[in-house]
Amino acid sequence: MRMSEGWIAAQGVFAAKSAEFAQALLRPKLAQERLLGALVRRNRATAFGREHGFADIQDWADYRARVPIRKYEDFAPYIARILAGEAAVLTSDPIEFVEQTGGSSGGSKSIPFTRMAIDGFLAALHPWMDDLISRRPGIRSGRGYFALSPVGRTGHESVGKLRLGSGDNFTFFGEAKPFLNQISLVAMPISRISDLEEWRFLTCLYLLSAEDLSFIWVWSPTYITTLLSTMRRNCERLVSALAQGIDLPVPDGKKGRFVIPANPERARQVERSLTSGAVDTMRLWPRLDTISCWMDAASASFGAELKILFPHVYFQPKGLISTECALSFPYTSSEEHVLALLSTFAEFIDEAGESALFFEVKKGNRYRIVISTHSGLYRYDTGDIVEISGFLGLTPTLRFVGRGGISSDLCGEKLTDEFLSRCLGELALLPGQCAFVAPSEEQRPPRYILFLDALETSRPREISDQLELCLSRNPQYAYARSLGQLAPLEVWPIVNLMEKYMNFALAGGRLISGLKVPALAPKLGSDWVDYLRSSGAG
Repeated sequence: MRMSEGWIAAQGVFAAKSAEFAQALLRPKLAQERLLGALVRRNRATAFGREHGFADIQDWADYRARVPIRKYEDFAPYIARILAGEAAVLTSDPIEFVEQTGGSSGGSKSIPFTRMAIDGFLAALHPWMDDLISRRPGIRSGRGYFALSPVGRTGHESVGKLRLGSGDNFTFFGEAKPFLNQISLVAMPISRISDLEEWRFLTCLYLLSAEDLSFIWVWSPTYITTLLSTMRRNCERLVSALAQGIDLPVPDGKKGRFVIPANPERARQVERSLTSGAVDTMRLWPRLDTISCWMDAASASFGAELKILFPHVYFQPKGLISTECALSFPYTSSEEHVLALLSTFAEFIDEAGESALFFEVKKGNRYRIVISTHSGLYRYDTGDIVEISGFLGLTPTLRFVGRGGISSDLCGEKLTDEFLSRCLGELALLPGQCAFVAPSEEQRPPRYILFLDALETSRPREISDQLELCLSRNPQYAYARSLGQLAPLEVWPIVNLMEKYMNFALAGGRLISGLKVPALAPKLGSDWVDYLRSSGAG
């Protein structure tokens, strides 16, 4: 099957859910009412459903009155019972697997997945991909690179009595899986390589071998920039492997081999592209049509860098899709992320703490998102802050602006990730220049440290003065500084900051597939400082 035929076959699968979503857009209120009604009816006999009187809930007003808004910590006792093997705790449907997520604030959260929960993601991913392929037919000209599976998993891990992960690269794409496997550049077993450097090398080798690469799907834009850095650093070894070809066994005794045929001509082309100053991405991947990645909030600067590195490519900013839920996705217009009506029952919490449904929100206002899903998360506070950017018919479009739940409070200042993201966005940083803020209690009085990628034109003193002024817009921060409770902001210029942060986070158990740098990193502490010193940072 030719690549174009594989894409067309996959799109044929996407079309059914796409048509269903188009119908939902005509009557969005009914779509959300039916979703909530199905959640309540389906799970009334669960432990959670009995405790909260699901049998007596008739509408959203009843649901809101009986079920309080909760954070993950409030669900943790229920999830612990699920991990111990107890059935019908949060959902009547059996749990197929568990996924873990840490989020930018650190810590580990286990999210159970039922078949209905997987279908909730399908209801967003299928219309998203159908719409994208229709508007970007150049995608069909070659193969795609999908960064979907966490690196380093063998497929045999568990959490309690449940399997960790689906063990499949395209679980959340449903019946499109066989076609996506055919057009995927890298086979799933590559993600099972436990040695991070070897994984990076093989991934780069596959990417560099693929002159027909037409589509890249990743989460964080830093995922791509890190791979480009690896390509430059390992240029000689990669060029040699391309010229000679490879034939390596898949790890952990799995069937199959990693095979890339010898291609001396491609090797010479890659060498010229990697050694001609900036990486010549147009020469490397002339068919590359679209890159899909985060482009908002803390990822905005890194997305801007990618646009410079890939001047010939169309960038599609991803919507708000997390381990917990599919909330929004690009649809019709690449700049608009529409509410995933068939995936998640969404509530919008305004600044006064009042809960509203989608038809009550106003353009330009910001809201904290509360969700209810088939994973058994009922009125779950995600901490995500969105701005209503507009409407597609009667359905709002959302722009992710940050997380309201990440905060630091050394002495009453209560700095949040959303606030720091705004402040960093006002600095005169270079495109792609990594920067984030972390509190430090190593000295007295305590202070905040701006970790800044040490590019030649960084101007650390000017940037720190700008940030200090911005932070002082928080009256508690300004007051603490005036009283001497907080010392002045420090700036630490760090060579290769992004790579060092990623290595530090990976060593702490974070997953590379969704790794991104927060604006506020409140849990780095002395371990991070020690790591920088031991790695020869400067």
